[in-house]
Amino acid sequence: MSNKRQMLFLKALTLVNASHKGLILPFLPLFLSFRGFSSVEIGTILGIAPMVSIVAQPFLVTLVISIKRLKGYCYFYILP
Repeated sequence: MSNKRQMLFLKALTLVNASHKGLILPFLPLFLSFRGFSSVEIGTILGIAPMVSIVAQPFLVTLVISIKRLKGYCYFYILP
């Protein structure tokens, strides 16, 4: 796969991921309230993902840096 095709694939994947979050996430609290969850439980459920992200990100960055040092290059490089 050429570099241009890889970038196009990554952009399409990012678009699909972001649109998925934008379409479902706003209705998730409403869905959970209809399922019988309280406001505190809904807040806890929706707050878990950002908290896991905050905690896991430093460890993942350290892992990627150590792999890059060992192998000389990184397999997964995500551009902003």
